[in-house]
Amino acid sequence: MSTNDFLLMALLFAALQAIAAMWLRSRLDRSIEHEYKRRLQDYQRELEIRDRAVIIAKLFAEWTAAPYDPKRLNELTWEASLWLPPEIVKALGARLTQAANAPNLKDILVQVRKQLRGPADNVTVEDIVHFQAPQG
Repeated sequence: MSTNDFLLMALLFAALQAIAAMWLRSRLDRSIEHEYKRRLQDYQRELEIRDRAVIIAKLFAEWTAAPYDPKRLNELTWEASLWLPPEIVKALGARLTQAANAPNLKDILVQVRKQLRGPADNVTVEDIVHFQAPQG
């Protein structure tokens, strides 16, 4: 093997090594970028869930307050009706209008939790605390 052959082999090896390093770095960068995008989507979804949960909490807090603000109550009710599924919107309407067959407020909260968190959510009506206004 001559010196020229040896230099040519060294150059080829160095070139292959550089190409492999660039490819590996590119793959690593894309993998990290993908992971950060996934985490950002998860975080954004969690924020959306919290925002929607706040709407329902404020709606029921306003509805149970005395006296309540009809304008604010309408705003919260209508906002919730834009994203809740039809069966929960109907249950919510029945509860807010105090219909005879209306589900309990806590039952609706559990339904909304399952809608937001998924069917694996195991919070029950008994787990939700509700304070009554003091009498007197």
